[in-house]
Amino acid sequence: MARFELTVYLAVFAALWWMIPNDDAAIRTPRQPSPSIAVPENVPQDAPSKLPEAHRLEVPRSAAKDVRKALSKEVPRKAPKGPLAIPATSDQGSPVPRYFLNDDDAKRSATGTAFALDDEGLWITARHVAGGCQTLGFVRPGQRTLVPAKRVWLHPHSDLALVLGPQARHGFKLSSSAADSGSNAFHVGFPQGKPGDVWSRTIGPARMVVRGRYRSEEPVVAYAEVERYPPFSGELGGISGGPILDGSGRIIGVSVASNPRRGRIIGTAPQSFDRLFDEALRRPRGSEAVSPSLTPSTLKDGGDALRQSFSVAKLYCFVD
Repeated sequence: MARFELTVYLAVFAALWWMIPNDDAAIRTPRQPSPSIAVPENVPQDAPSKLPEAHRLEVPRSAAKDVRKALSKEVPRKAPKGPLAIPATSDQGSPVPRYFLNDDDAKRSATGTAFALDDEGLWITARHVAGGCQTLGFVRPGQRTLVPAKRVWLHPHSDLALVLGPQARHGFKLSSSAADSGSNAFHVGFPQGKPGDVWSRTIGPARMVVRGRYRSEEPVVAYAEVERYPPFSGELGGISGGPILDGSGRIIGVSVASNPRRGRIIGTAPQSFDRLFDEALRRPRGSEAVSPSLTPSTLKDGGDALRQSFSVAKLYCFVD
C-alpha cells in the first residue's frame, strides 16, 4: 500500500512539473541600480576650449525595418509598471510617427545644455548628456572654471535628467501641455558648443524608440526647423538638454534629438516632467520665474539674455 501511494505522489509531481511553462519571456531583467550619480568633487578648474558635442542621430531609413522587426520580439506586450502611456494616434486620429534612434556609441566627454527650474539649484538637461559622466560641470557666463553638479537623477523611461547644481537667479515655468501644431517653438542652448538658437514650428506628437546604451520608447513632439541664429549649418549637437519655449516663455519640452538633413528636431513631451520629479523625490520650489516673450525677431537677443543671466547654461561631461 505504501509503495502504491509513493508511486501516485511521484506521478502527480511529474505532471505538475511538466505543466510549468518554459518561456524565455518569464525571465526578468535584473533590477538596475538607483538612477543617481555621485559626481566627484575633483573637477578640473580649466574647461577645455572645445569638446565634441553630445548629439543623437536618427537611424537610417534602410535600417528602420530591421529595428521594427526586432522591437516586435524585444518589447513585452504588457508594458512594465511606470512608463507613460504612448498613444498610437493623434487627437485627429492619424497615426503618430515613430523615430528610431541608435545610441550604440560609447559614452564620451562632450558638451550639452541645461536650464534652471528655480533659484535653489535644480536644473534639467537630457539623460544622454548627464548619464555616465565621471564629472558633470556648469560653466558660468564669462568664466572658464566649472561649477560641479552635486547629484543627478535619470528618468527611467524618457531622455530627461534632473541635476542639483549651482543656484540660478530665476527658473522657468513648465507647461503642462504641448504646443499646438503649426505654432512657433524656440530652442535655446549651445549648438556645436557655441551660443545659438533655433526657431521651429510644431509638427505634433510622435514616439521615439531608443536602442543602445538606453532602451526606451517615449512620447515626444516633433518640430520642423525654420531658421538658426546666428546662421550656421551642420549638426545641432550641444543643444541637447536645452529648453524648448513657446511664445510666452514657458517650457514645452527639452531638445533631445535632431536630423539636420530633414530639418527635424525632437523634444520631450511635457507629461514626462512629473515622472522625473517623482523619481528624484524633488520638485522645483516656487520662485520668481523668468518668462521671456519670444518671437522670431527677438529670439537672438532673448536667447543671449537667458544665457547671460545663467538661466540657460553650458554643461561639460567628462568621461575617463
